[in-house]
Amino acid sequence: LKYVGQKEAIGQDYRGFCIFPTYAIGYMALRKMVVNACSGISKVYRPTMTILQFFEVFAPSNDNNFPIQYATFVAKYVGVPVETQIKDLL
Repeated sequence: LKYVGQKEAIGQDYRGFCIFPTYAIGYMALRKMVVNACSGISKVYRPTMTILQFFEVFAPSNDNNFPIQYATFVAKYVGVPVETQIKDLL
């Protein structure tokens, strides 16, 4: 997660990503971000985005990520196509 003042984070690394005191706290922060995205609370993500569109923003290829592979993995794991809207995952 990019650091934008998350209360749970104890700081950020040199690339601007959150540093959390424990894995569990970081996981819960990530989970909250995803729920906010799916629920329409996020200012960055829309609930109507597909799983692929979500990963194209969350982990863009221009940051040396693999959004298509990430989306494919997640979609397969939950048993839906990558074209599924993220709001349908809740």
